[in-house]
Formats: sequence, structure tokens, C-alpha cells
Amino acid sequence: MTDETSAPDPIEEQPQVASDPEIAAIADSLDEPEPDAEPEPVLDDAAPVEPEAVVAAAVHDAAADRVSWWPFLVYLALWFVFAGVTVWRFYNMSPGQAIYDSSDYALSVFAGIALALAGPILVLATWVAAWGKPGSSKWGLLVDALLKGSVVTLGGVALWWIALMVVDQLRLGRIL
Repeated sequence: MTDETSAPDPIEEQPQVASDPEIAAIADSLDEPEPDAEPEPVLDDAAPVEPEAVVAAAVHDAAADRVSWWPFLVYLALWFVFAGVTVWRFYNMSPGQAIYDSSDYALSVFAGIALALAGPILVLATWVAAWGKPGSSKWGLLVDALLKGSVVTLGGVALWWIALMVVDQLRLGRIL
């Protein structure tokens, strides 16, 4: 049952071109490909991706998400200086005086706490300073800064405690 009032099939109908010759020339030029234009690549014609290129791109992106070690190495050097000064100041105390009763001990505790708090501040400072690095993500930089900062801060605090144990060993002949 075909109804003659139904809409004609759009595939069978050809568009009517206006009788103006300029419009007809433009319409014809749209249907023909340009002679200088390259054909659009077909998915089957795509060049295979080289594994080396993918690995090189991944390595480049991973290298971009790195903050510098220099601020953390300077921070670790400060911990070494602090531990050395602590051992020197406590070793030169009179043998009869307890270390925790001296004013140097209170300064040592405050300096150690200040250095330990400087670690997270250094992490934030290096992270913010590295934001403008091309090809890097803020989260990758944050993770790298947190990792380096936490390792160096933990090492510095451990150095501080080792320094206190060295003082006990040197002064008393035993570790408390």
C-alpha cells in the first residue's frame, strides 16, 4: 500500500541548482576535489605507531613532572650542620650537668622543630616554583615534591636523633 501523498525518497531526488551560472559553477566546484589537496587518510592507511616513540613520549612526560633536588639537598645540608652543632655544643658541656637541664637543649629542641616544619614549607615552595614548567602537570609536580620533601625531612629528623644518641655515647659511654 503505497500512498502517493507520501514524501518522496530524498536519495532519489537530486537538488535543483539555480539557473544562475555562477551558483552552478560554485556547486560543481564543491563536488569535485581540489587537485592540490591530499586525500583524507583512511584508518587503514595510518602508519603504525612505533613503540620507541610511545616510550620516548612517556619518558619525556615523566621527566617534566620533576622538581629540582637542589632545594632539598640544601635543606639536608642544614640538617647536617644542625646535628653537628648539637653534638659540638652538648659534648663541651660539663660532665656533671644533664643535657636536658641546659639552655642549649631548649634551643636544640626549638631549632629541630623549626627545621622539621621547614620541610613541608619547602615542599610547597618548590611545587609552586615549578608550576610554569612546560609539559608538566601540577599533580605530578606535587607528588614529586612531597616525596623528596618527606624523604629529606625524615632523614633530617633521624639525623637529629642520631646526634643526640652520639652525645649520650660520648658523654656517658652508653646510649640512653
